[in-house]
Amino acid sequence: MEETIRSYTVSTYGDAVNRLIRGKIPNIWVRGTLMQVRPSGRAVYMKLAEFEGDSPNPKATLDLIAWQGKFESLCRKAAEAPVPFELRADVQVCVLLEADFYVPHGKFQPHVLDIDENYTMGEMERVRREILARLAAEGLLDAQRSLSLPAAPLRVGLVTAAGSAAAHDFAKVIAGSGFPVEVLLENARMQGAETAPTVAAAIAALEARDVDCVCVVRGGGSRSDLAWFDDERVCRAIARCSVPVLTGIGHEIDNSLADRVAWMRCITPTETAGTIVARLQEALDAVSRTGRSLERACRATVGRARADMAALSRDILHLSRGAFRDRAAALGNLARLVRPRANRAFERCADRLRVDAHGLAMGSRKILDRERTLADARESVVRAADPRRVLERGFALVRDAAGRALRFGALAEGAKVELRFAEGEADAVVGALRPAPSAGEEERQEANHGR
Repeated sequence: MEETIRSYTVSTYGDAVNRLIRGKIPNIWVRGTLMQVRPSGRAVYMKLAEFEGDSPNPKATLDLIAWQGKFESLCRKAAEAPVPFELRADVQVCVLLEADFYVPHGKFQPHVLDIDENYTMGEMERVRREILARLAAEGLLDAQRSLSLPAAPLRVGLVTAAGSAAAHDFAKVIAGSGFPVEVLLENARMQGAETAPTVAAAIAALEARDVDCVCVVRGGGSRSDLAWFDDERVCRAIARCSVPVLTGIGHEIDNSLADRVAWMRCITPTETAGTIVARLQEALDAVSRTGRSLERACRATVGRARADMAALSRDILHLSRGAFRDRAAALGNLARLVRPRANRAFERCADRLRVDAHGLAMGSRKILDRERTLADARESVVRAADPRRVLERGFALVRDAAGRALRFGALAEGAKVELRFAEGEADAVVGALRPAPSAGEEERQEANHGR
């Protein structure tokens, strides 16, 4: 006969484990970083993690639970601490845990009974010091101090939540100043986990839009709200900005790390806008003072110039009158000397002109007579060369059928030609052609004929 194996139900086993855990594990303080804080109904579920070095992955995690009433009391304790903080993700805490095994899910899930605010404050301060040390080592801690706010910042960048009271208060002060300030708003989350990335992105966007300065403002809130502006990403975005960054985060007593690296820390959005307006008023006052100084200087200069001009005009008038008198006397003396000489010169010129006129009259007649004689001679030559005169002396003009005059070399035996005489014309046919003898041949023929 087989022996029956003794067994337990799941819940019975879970209850036994829970009794064992509660009886053997005392309440213990455990430190770590909150990775998750999630309210759900009457409870708040949290995940506590341990990180090693700079690794983003946790070495170990522990699921925790706190009843809603207990969690609220712990939040009040954190908010009333000398350096307030929130029970949120990324906050390092040291909590008192009561071991518990959640039977329905078979899960080890300790209860949070208390929190050591001193530990968290110390960790927050340590982190702040580490951030400040890194910024100082990189030359970023006081980088904004080396910048200069323009005398007239008329293009202002604003980082805040769009439509918030902070944005309204800032715009109201600027609009009421009467100065033509252009406010360029970049929306950002000013509380919660999205604060650091959205604020950093907004600062970079405004810097690219060529603003004169950037104002990071938010309205009032609890002292723990200040912790969102201790984030290193916000500090680096402010420190690396190439234009002055003014902060107005709404905390009068405590400074955030963002305030520490900013060009100037203001308390409220209204005070931040007032700083811009005051800067513009100072610039206007300086311009007004300079204008008044220039006006006084110009008036004094003009007065002195007028006096100098009056004295100079009197001197010039006196000197010019004396010079005119001297010049008039000199001209009178010169006129008395020049007039007789001019008269004699005019008389000599008149005599020469009369002689030249007579010579021109006589010479022109001689020229006309000579030209007339030359013209007659040319006419006689032309008349003698007239072909009709040649024909009248018994010569004939030989032409071809086309009427062209022909020389001996153009004649051909048997060719028909036209002979023109002074008394008329005749047709003929060329017979034998006999060239004229050369000069030497002609002399020999005459000599033979003489014999």
